[in-house]
Amino acid sequence: MFKKNKIEVIPFKDFMSRPAACIQKEIPLQTSIYGFLPGMSLERFFDMSPQISGLYALVLGVGAFAMLSHLIEVNTAKNGFNNVAYVIEMVTRFILPVGTFGFVIWVLFQIV
Repeated sequence: MFKKNKIEVIPFKDFMSRPAACIQKEIPLQTSIYGFLPGMSLERFFDMSPQISGLYALVLGVGAFAMLSHLIEVNTAKNGFNNVAYVIEMVTRFILPVGTFGFVIWVLFQIV
């Protein structure tokens, strides 16, 4: 019961011996799609050209609109105004997809 357990010690040289290095590593499949994507770096992320800053503003605006509409909807429903919450939900369900598809179409026409 009070017997002291022996601690096994493995020498570092034996632990780092060569047989472990013989295990073949799986080479990941590399696709050519990475050549089409622009390089992502900290400088490019904080690039404030007019196009990028407009895109940042658009993404932040849409996110703020979605969060605010959700918060207003939840709070009106909690306070007993279920009809107002339903109207806010319907307006949000209409505006977000229309805005998304409109933005995608606008981007496609800007590319061409």
